Amino acid sequence: MDIANIMQAIDVGVCVSSTEEFNRVLIEAMCFGKPVIASDLRGGSIVAETGRSGLLVPPDDDRSLAAALQVLLDDSETRTRLGANAQNYVQQRFSVEEIVSKYERVYDLVLADNRFASAATA
Repeated sequence: MDIANIMQAIDVGVCVSSTEEFNRVLIEAMCFGKPVIASDLRGGSIVAETGRSGLLVPPDDDRSLAAALQVLLDDSETRTRLGANAQNYVQQRFSVEEIVSKYERVYDLVLADNRFASAATA
């Protein structure tokens, strides 16, 4: 499957799962400059910020989802603005440098914990 071609062909990324903790597919859509619609739950709100990078809708609310889709499909200016914001957000928050920095902080915390430090030197 060619993800790049699929992402370039879509106008809006949508994942309104009520169980997804982290919406990687939305991050991928945002990377391609697509606005997203996500459930207003922990997983969706980590990824999307309503009115900035996409739209959050209440979980299991078909009418809200339909209204959000209608807004983004009818208003190309809003769709373009949210998509550009989404792309910038992903580049800032999920760049290789940012991810490596976060891993380094976790490792530093683990190594600073005496329980782990003594096991590593044994």
